Amino acid sequence: MLGMPSSTLSTLCFATLALCQSPAQPYTPIPDPIPPGLTFLYTSYALCANPLYTTQGPNGLRTAIPVLGGNVTGPRISGHFRDLGADWGTTDIQTGIFSADTRYNLLTDDGANVFLRTSGPTQENGDLHLRILFETGDKRYYWLNNVVGMGTFSFSFSGSD
Repeated sequence: MLGMPSSTLSTLCFATLALCQSPAQPYTPIPDPIPPGLTFLYTSYALCANPLYTTQGPNGLRTAIPVLGGNVTGPRISGHFRDLGADWGTTDIQTGIFSADTRYNLLTDDGANVFLRTSGPTQENGDLHLRILFETGDKRYYWLNNVVGMGTFSFSFSGSD
């Protein structure tokens, strides 16, 4: 707007101010958001091996922990984890917080394959709070592709390798 006569600049400012002060639409209050409902999906137990390695990376200490098996039991889905997957989580070297980054496969009791991805940080009590994504092409479980899953993972150690 450099080089404009000052009278033109004043007119533009007043015109803009007038537009801001004149309501185009009456005010309509926005309703309160509806909180999401939670539905229990399953309880799972994962059998993990000792870590294969831990190495320094750009996002912290990366640890590879194989998922050897386990099971899922719930009202709409049950099955077992295949010996196919791992947690490639990272530990923030500044805070010591471990964040899971898993990929593994569930074979349902009726033969469907479901790919799972979880991620989430360790809490002060040692549990992990996880976001869970599901992927399957099986028509019986296709609804899982649209589930926004969350869970709590607690550690228990058997003392054997």
